[in-house]
Amino acid sequence: MKRFFLFVSAFVTLFSVLEAQNYEPVKAHEANLPFVSEQEMVDGFHKVFGQKRTKAWIPNDRVSKYYALTNVRVLENCPDKQVQSADSIRASVVYGCDSKDGRPPFRMMIDELEPLNQNTEKAQNLFRTLQEKTGTSADVKQPGVFCSWVSGTCYSLYRPTPYMNQIVSPRLYRNVIQKGISEKDREAVYTRGAYREEASALRVGVVGNPHWLEMVEYECVFFTHDVNRLWCERKSGESVAGEKRSVGFSLLLQIQKDGKLKVRALKPEKLSDSQQKLLGELQQVLDDIPAWSFDYLYTLDGKIFPARYLKASYNPQSSKWIFVDYIRSSPADTDISPLSLYQYKPMGW
Repeated sequence: MKRFFLFVSAFVTLFSVLEAQNYEPVKAHEANLPFVSEQEMVDGFHKVFGQKRTKAWIPNDRVSKYYALTNVRVLENCPDKQVQSADSIRASVVYGCDSKDGRPPFRMMIDELEPLNQNTEKAQNLFRTLQEKTGTSADVKQPGVFCSWVSGTCYSLYRPTPYMNQIVSPRLYRNVIQKGISEKDREAVYTRGAYREEASALRVGVVGNPHWLEMVEYECVFFTHDVNRLWCERKSGESVAGEKRSVGFSLLLQIQKDGKLKVRALKPEKLSDSQQKLLGELQQVLDDIPAWSFDYLYTLDGKIFPARYLKASYNPQSSKWIFVDYIRSSPADTDISPLSLYQYKPMGW
């Protein structure tokens, strides 16, 4: 109980800090990555919005040490045709090092084949077959199958999650592989926005190291607070856009290359004049929110995802907005929670 009151006290204090402070812009990591386009994000939303999340496993191979998925199909060109064509398995890979001092080069290794169904014995037999075909690594510290057939840029996402029609994470890793060998360790690509920094400082001090999905919810709390504070300062009690009843939207909140925010309505697809005016007034408020309050996410194919999908509602009686991120309920063809090795229970709103 004492911890709970400390948390509430810290939360209230943080809100007062957010009101007073001037955020320092957080520059995006210059990783020379392509951006997911606005049209791709819009189309992805409409493709899956309203669908139920399924329980299928993601077939992508896994980087076991980092709770990550990789975009590379490691088994696709492996020497054993039986393993290549096998259904319902994926590789669990690690990056091992032959040198005693732990310096590069690093070797991409398969440490096991994982079944996507209940047939564990089949996966184990295939792994033994692959070992016999390729030979076992001489590295005692990191035994397994050396992926000498893999070349190219390998991306992997740390603790990824479905987000509408994408798989995303705030942290991307990149390895340039040549015949299974990387000349340097995995490069981390990430951005830290002001809301994420504040949320992390609050939660780490109370409950330790939280999962990043929880930080997304806190970002929305801070964002809602800032929007309502700025909204009230602008409107000072005046009637807004002629609305008399609560108005709901699905919004694409875009993080532009300068870190500023831009809003676009996804639903309703056809806006009334008053709804268009209301969102125009919301955009004016967003223009006053400091750059890099939100940070980028990254996709499994190595792109920057510069946006959030938000459920928004405006109550003209109270002159208040409420924003909730769709990330905790985003439909997808897959459910990756078994891969991420965590139990995530969304906060009750």
